[in-house]
Amino acid sequence: MGTDLKSNPDWYVARVDRIPTWGLSYVIIWAMGFSFFITLYDVINVGFALPYIPFVVTAAQSSLIASLGLFGYVVGAPIFSYMADIVGRRPTLVFTALGSFGDALSVNYPMLAVFRSITGMAIGADLVLVMTYMSEMSPADKRGRYTNLAFIGGWAGIGIGPFIAALIMTDIPSIG
Repeated sequence: MGTDLKSNPDWYVARVDRIPTWGLSYVIIWAMGFSFFITLYDVINVGFALPYIPFVVTAAQSSLIASLGLFGYVVGAPIFSYMADIVGRRPTLVFTALGSFGDALSVNYPMLAVFRSITGMAIGADLVLVMTYMSEMSPADKRGRYTNLAFIGGWAGIGIGPFIAALIMTDIPSIG
């Protein structure tokens, strides 16, 4: 035999399944759901915002901004997943919010391009990390329920997000 138990993935699954209770506040489930909401809201609604940004003036600039976000998904998921294994899931999820704040505070096209890249990386990470965090922290008998509650938040972002974006962009352009 001589094989180390920890080299067997089933050992880890069994260890997680032995967690008897949810060890965190239920606010965490809502926070994860909100994180997914914001993630998928951004995915769908960045196109609504681009015509209202005064310093994005051409179709090519708009396309590049949208593409940088999408490219960031591909880069961000593996980078931030690796980082989360080293520094922890929670600090990594908090760090991913920086891109969105940078988007909101951008004052010129290059600054927006940089922060859209960071936001895209954060979204790629969020899509992976939220579900990983929820599945790792949930007891076996409630894992599906808790994970789905967070996932519902994301689909709400896709479902009601365009209506929220339209309201903000057309009725309250000063904050849009």
